Amino acid sequence: MPGKPEMLAIVLILALLSGCSTLVNFAPQASERSIQDQLELKLGMAQMAERNGALADARQAYEEIVASNPANVLALHRLGVVAVKQGDLERAIDYLQRAVALGTPSAELMSDLGYAHLLRGELNDAAAMLSHAAELDPDNGRIVNNLALVAGYQGRLDECLALFRRVNSEAESLANLGFVLSQLGDLEGAKRHFLRALDLDPSLKAAANGLYYVEQGTRGDPNRSGGRLELRR
Repeated sequence: MPGKPEMLAIVLILALLSGCSTLVNFAPQASERSIQDQLELKLGMAQMAERNGALADARQAYEEIVASNPANVLALHRLGVVAVKQGDLERAIDYLQRAVALGTPSAELMSDLGYAHLLRGELNDAAAMLSHAAELDPDNGRIVNNLALVAGYQGRLDECLALFRRVNSEAESLANLGFVLSQLGDLEGAKRHFLRALDLDPSLKAAANGLYYVEQGTRGDPNRSGGRLELRR
């Protein structure tokens, strides 16, 4: 049977072994935190580039994140938004659909996917995505306005105006419907709605701009219309 010195040595060895085990278990945890910190840093830099309008840099950064983290919903979502801004709608929709497939999508994600479909003229898909987004966030003006645009382009003009009225003033709603009518080629109908909007609000620039374009015999400049809505920056 070991004496006290030998027993003390055994206790110290066991304590050291226990301590080594703690150190071994700690290393992977520290490594995991480091990886997460690096990912958050990369995402932050990509988002900063996107906010500053450096779309090529932002896209490259998001693509690198997705390459190593294919299930990162935020990176896929923002990559899709950047691709939309660059006019690469096919790839944008692919990225956004991949983000949707990874879990319960947010209203914002569904809205951005619907907007991409809208820009491609895929109105049924746009309506489905935007309707889902509106169910999740019924008071979101951007979502409701884009849903109104889809309804208008599909010829459901009463529904279009009703949707515009949910989130806009009466004058703005009439001007937005005027824009939709101009895009559909109904320039006389568009003119009537722009004039009605200006009667209600003579300072409404969207209506004044729309009226100018239809009087020139054109379909209007979507960049000047109240109906044009941006993706989230």
